[in-house]
Parts: sequence; structure tokens; C-alpha cells
Amino acid sequence: MRCADVRERLLEADPAELRGEITTDFTAHLAECTTCRKAAERILTAEDALRAHLAAATPARPASYLVPLVRARVRSRRRLTRFAAAVLALAAAGIAIALFVGRDGEAPTHTIATVPPDPVPLVDATPGQRVAVFETDNPNIVIVWTF
Repeated sequence: MRCADVRERLLEADPAELRGEITTDFTAHLAECTTCRKAAERILTAEDALRAHLAAATPARPASYLVPLVRARVRSRRRLTRFAAAVLALAAAGIAIALFVGRDGEAPTHTIATVPPDPVPLVDATPGQRVAVFETDNPNIVIVWTF
């Protein structure tokens, strides 16, 4: 193997290959070439340091310690959500009361338009024929549907 081929494989190589524990063309080149062997040794040293840091980074408390804390936080959030829902319901009730009760405390009066006593027919329709009449804001325009 050439040095260029070995350098391409160095980062992907199995640590056993880098140590020379397996016999391959790759490991034979590492045994002969000091430059490639030093590169493999640097990779092995970095992997060992990383392994040591990961082993030292174990949590101070086990995960079972966190379970009751998480449950307590979930319960408090549920209480907060229920409280917020109750506040919103009270606010909505207050707005509804303000809209439906006048400022003087009395219910507002609504007037309903009444039909004149003798309405003038807008459309002459035969008995059994269906007619829909829609008045618009413009008194000169009336929409009449017959079906």
C-alpha cells in the first residue's frame, strides 16, 4: 500500500489495526512506514484520552433521582394550566356580561323590524312555486330567486 491510501483509511481503521494486532496490507505498511505509524499512534492516543474523559463524565446522581422531580414539575404545570383556564373562563364571563348588560345595569333593548300591515307582493308566483326574495342595502335592488 502507498502512504496516500493508508492516510485515507487511518480515521476509519479499526483500533486493533492501528495497534498492529491484525495482519493486513494496511498494518504491514504501518509497521514499515514511520510517518504513517506516528499518525496511527496520535489517533490511538486521542481515542484513549476521549475514552478517559467520557468515563469521568458519569452523572453525579442516577436517572432514578430525576424521575420524582420531573413528576412534580409536571403536576405543578398542570395546576398552573388549570388556574390559567379558570382565569380565562372568568375573563370571558366578564366580557359576556359587559356585552349583554347595558352600562346602566339594564339589559339593552333591541327593536325588531315589523312587516307593514298590508305588504305589497314583490313577486307574482303561482301556488306551489318556490320563491326566495333578498333585499339589499340599496332600496332599488332586490334579488329574486325562483326554483
